Amino acid sequence: MTDSRIFCRDSIKIGDTVKIAITLTNPPSKYVEGIVKSVLSEKQLDENGIEVELISGYIGHVKEVVDISTSIQLEQRILEREDERVEKKETFGFDVINNIKNNEMKKIIVSAVASLMNSYGGYVYIGVHDNGIVRGLAADYSIMHNGGNNDKLEQQIRDALEKYSENYITISNFIKISFPVVFGHEICEIQVKPSIEPIFLKKQSYDVYIDGKTKPRHFDDFYIRDGNGKKLLETHNEFLTHWKIRFQNI
Repeated sequence: MTDSRIFCRDSIKIGDTVKIAITLTNPPSKYVEGIVKSVLSEKQLDENGIEVELISGYIGHVKEVVDISTSIQLEQRILEREDERVEKKETFGFDVINNIKNNEMKKIIVSAVASLMNSYGGYVYIGVHDNGIVRGLAADYSIMHNGGNNDKLEQQIRDALEKYSENYITISNFIKISFPVVFGHEICEIQVKPSIEPIFLKKQSYDVYIDGKTKPRHFDDFYIRDGNGKKLLETHNEFLTHWKIRFQNI
């Protein structure tokens, strides 16, 4: 039975994983799976499937919306290397090198979520080494008052997102936090949808040397995905270029 979502513009979102019939030939002779970069169909309904552009650059009509939430696909994301859609972190607030609690590490998770929201969405995993080895959440639970559990960890994650970002209300509507068990260990999965507006980290003040004087300047960091990591955009031109590609037509 054909999935009715493929014909409806409102059902196809930036960041969705789909299969398309590319429009290089007529009739199409090649089908490609990828992540939606932009929705091109102007009409609400298209009997050929909604036309989209993928991150890979292919353009075509959607023939299938790919379900990426099965346990097998979760395990595949854990085992495969990090990419533009997946970030893995061993812990949330526990410093494994110095074996101590370190709240500064929470900013790393916040910037990872922001970078995915500012790009095309994806997943942040806590309790997983970047080489795919599953560590679980015991280290983070061990530093919680009166014992740890996933309810406390989820609240700490949300508190950190609110503390270190400018757009928490938007963020809270574009993430889903869950605690699946993978290879015998409980981990944290933060599923991140692409944002409809730029997501900035909280403003910070630094002294800079301008016109022969030291003056305080305020910066609100803006991260995007860059291959298998995140990238801080440091100039107005970099931000404007990304905004035109990612947000201008939303």
